[in-house]
Amino acid sequence: MGIVKDKSTLLPVKGAEVKLLKSDINVKTDKQGKFEIEITALSTSHPIDTLIVSNNRYWPQRIKLQVSDTSNLEIKLNAVKHRLIVTSDLGGTDPDDEQSMVHLLLGANKFDLEGLIMGLAWLKADQNQPGIKPLGAIIDAYEKVYLNLKIHANEYPSPGYLRSIVAVGQTLPNMSGVGGDKASPGSELIIKVVDNAEDPRPVWLNA
Repeated sequence: MGIVKDKSTLLPVKGAEVKLLKSDINVKTDKQGKFEIEITALSTSHPIDTLIVSNNRYWPQRIKLQVSDTSNLEIKLNAVKHRLIVTSDLGGTDPDDEQSMVHLLLGANKFDLEGLIMGLAWLKADQNQPGIKPLGAIIDAYEKVYLNLKIHANEYPSPGYLRSIVAVGQTLPNMSGVGGDKASPGSELIIKVVDNAEDPRPVWLNA
């Protein structure tokens, strides 16, 4: 009788719980975001029931149903958190990128961080990008205060998780690093995250 979608991407939301408040009947959406639920119409002038749609990645939505609403419902959910990949030229001579990374991790409970990609872009480098070492030091410092951060907000990612999403970007400088055959661990990480069919939310890339 309906389908649940991400409001931004319009992709189906799999595994969302769809519940009728009065009758306490609930089902889950299939991999196409579709659901079927039996509704008994007791009135034509007042809401016959309230449909509650929820998923741990989205804000719950409550819909008061009229008789005319009992088929072909299209429900669009707003995500609780944005998915985020950050690219950085951390490792240069000025400290601004290190400061930005510290600021990023301080607010990391507010979004789902899915990639930290290091690359200078304008200089040739090897696979041990200059930014990897200072980023490691920043994550080490984050680890020292991690438990204290968790006291204030439980959603902070673990230091181990942060280390697992670090990747190096293109090692060739400027336009010499652009092209179909110029993949890097960083670009492969972006593709993997965007192609994750289990999460229909959009992915934001911050450079």
